[in-house]
Parts: sequence; structure tokens; C-alpha cells
Amino acid sequence: MTLVGEALHRFLAADDPAWTEEKRIALSTRLLQAWGVVGLDPRDVVAMGGRFRGFVAERWPGAILRREAPINLRVGERTLAGRLDLVVDAPSEIVVFNYKSFPGGRAQWFDQARKYAGQLRAYGEAVRVAEGSAKPVPLALHLPVGGEVLFVE
Repeated sequence: MTLVGEALHRFLAADDPAWTEEKRIALSTRLLQAWGVVGLDPRDVVAMGGRFRGFVAERWPGAILRREAPINLRVGERTLAGRLDLVVDAPSEIVVFNYKSFPGGRAQWFDQARKYAGQLRAYGEAVRVAEGSAKPVPLALHLPVGGEVLFVE
């Protein structure tokens, strides 16, 4: 699943809904091959991306999407540095998404949310500091394999 996650992550980072379906499928095919993923149809990857984009567009119309947004935050003597999978900058809030290729069912989602809650909280704090905004910063896991978004508190 690590390789699936790498391929999905890169597809979601690069995908452009303005492209033709053929171009999106070609991108998906190249990424699955590059990561050695077999048994996953490139069209399914495109569908995963489309469903997620639709969710974001419906919930936060007109929001600015920052994919692979760099982040740095000093915490005491340590520095948190990395890239955020997706930041949705909407008029009312700034939403931080982290993609996880977890294939399990609904009964296991709570454990996944708990597993990544600390990481998401750190990302959220970094965004709050970087933006200097009073907007709320909801935190979410996107599970593309299961087609779900989990908000984490």
C-alpha cells in the first residue's frame, strides 16, 4: 500500500481537471507504472481524483487550492518542515488535507484518524502561524481508496 499511496499522492498533486480524460488517464498510468503498482486501474485513480475535486469544489466554491504547499514552523529547538498535501483557502476557513491510501473499511477509520491526528495538528498550527489569520483551520484526512474525507479534531 505504500507504493499505491505514493502513486495516488503524486496523481492528486499533479492532476488538472481541465485536462482531457485521456491525458489524466495517461498521467495515472505513468505514475502507477513508475511506482510498480499493479492491479489498480488508472481510470479508477482518475475517478478518485475527480470525486475528491468535486467534493472540494462543492463544499468550498472558488477557494484557492495550494497543492504540495511548503511549510516551516519553529517549535522550541526543532523545526517542522515539509509539504502539505492540499490547503484549501476559502473565505471562511483554511482547510488542511493529508492524503492516506488506507484501504480499510469504515470500522477502522477512527483508528486512522487518531493515528494521524498529531501530524495534522502540527500542520494546522504551522498554517495558523504562517497565515497569521483568525480563520479556523479544520484538519482532514482524504482516503482516496475508500472515497472518504475524515475531519480530525
